[in-house]
Amino acid sequence: MNQRPALRRLLLLALCCGLLTQATAAAQRSHVLVDVGDLYAEEGDYESALATWTEAYVGLLPRFRKLPFLYPVEPRILGREELGQRVLEMFAEEYPAHEVESDARALSQLGFIPGDLDLGALLRSMLTEEIAGFYDPDQKQLFLIAESSAEDNEDKGFLASWFGPADGFDPAEQKSVLAHELLHALADQHFDLLSLTRSREGDDDASLALSALIEGEAMLAITFDPARKDFGRSGLSAPDLLVRLARVALKVLAPAVSSEVFNDAPLFLRESMMFPYMAGWSFCLSLTRESGRWHAIDAAYADPPLSSEQILHPEKYPRDSPDYDPPQVILFEDPPALDPARWEIVEDNVVGEFGIEILLRPALGPRSQGLAAGWDGDRYLLYSRVEGDPHTTLLWGSTWDTPQDALEFANALLEWRGFDLGADPELAFVPGAGANQEQAQLRRPAGSEGRSAVAWASTEVWWVDDAASPEECNALLDAGLHKSRLAPKRFTQVRAEPKVAFPR
Repeated sequence: MNQRPALRRLLLLALCCGLLTQATAAAQRSHVLVDVGDLYAEEGDYESALATWTEAYVGLLPRFRKLPFLYPVEPRILGREELGQRVLEMFAEEYPAHEVESDARALSQLGFIPGDLDLGALLRSMLTEEIAGFYDPDQKQLFLIAESSAEDNEDKGFLASWFGPADGFDPAEQKSVLAHELLHALADQHFDLLSLTRSREGDDDASLALSALIEGEAMLAITFDPARKDFGRSGLSAPDLLVRLARVALKVLAPAVSSEVFNDAPLFLRESMMFPYMAGWSFCLSLTRESGRWHAIDAAYADPPLSSEQILHPEKYPRDSPDYDPPQVILFEDPPALDPARWEIVEDNVVGEFGIEILLRPALGPRSQGLAAGWDGDRYLLYSRVEGDPHTTLLWGSTWDTPQDALEFANALLEWRGFDLGADPELAFVPGAGANQEQAQLRRPAGSEGRSAVAWASTEVWWVDDAASPEECNALLDAGLHKSRLAPKRFTQVRAEPKVAFPR
């Protein structure tokens, strides 16, 4: 047996234990531990490698992120099958079957996924196919995987490490995953990720924006390696051009390094899974680029972005920005009611700028991005029969920055749905205040027998899809056009009690 690696490791450990000056000991020891972990990996002792790297990054990350760990972080190292099973248990707990079913029906009716897709099965496959590790803020636990071999590894880079196929124990990949997930643990100790996440339940667009902040911050840890001894704040102060180029490069390269299940999934699911990493990284870099410091990200956790629009257009996020643009929420005095003996609301949610762009992209191509940028808020309700056949009816309202933006979206929606654009629109009276009365324009698709329609007036667009009757279609349009109002979106953070609390 070759004794040289073991001897080198002993010498490095000796250096860690006593040969450093007090002023430099902590920093030097962490860097040495990275090297010690590399030696363990070379010898095939992967669990020791992961444990040693964890100790190293627990020392490095606070200096990199300018936040201390408040509590110990002890990783659980599992085999691939066991780790995958843990992910499935979390999935079942956080995403019950009835919620998966209602989401599948809504996404299908909106046009994001095929009606016959088994959404739950696909999501489980996407989550477990290439899992490398994760941090659970409910259990306050870091989970890592130790592969059994390191055969056929290549220098894949961070993109392929995160979104490409796994092929054994790759030290570079494992250290990237470890730094990323440890940064989640550090953020959780300071900003309470569980409470932030719970406070945005029921608003998928706001949840996506929060995920982009969380994942984007952690992406900085693997983009600018904290183990680099010469790392400075210059890495966080990238110019605007680099931010834009990075956003384009990530979008172009990501599909080429993804897995088979991922590539076969509907566009909406693929893009939703990539968005927090790609757009979030660019968003967080935009926050740090002027000062090269982390304080803007700390402030973002205290006042998180409210929409995918603010992630895609970071200039619309800061409250002191002249371009600040908080999203609008559509409110009803009472939810638009169909006969409660026959119908119930099973989904009440938000699509957002990101979702609208994905929805229209297959039909409109590059035009979809500019069109979706006029979004200012939306809300959809999905109604389901209480008994009998599983018929669903959709009411989706959106508000736009200008009347022209609303008109363009209405026309795009009609084009995407295949409505007859040559027909003259109907006119429906919309009561206003005094002389400010206006009319809404309506189009009903041929063959719908009056059960579907798109209506728009001023900056609002309303779509009813597949109502049970023309009367119910009109009732829902009336509720949207006449009985709704707009207000700036706000969230009140609710304290969520984790299953495992941090020690007091």
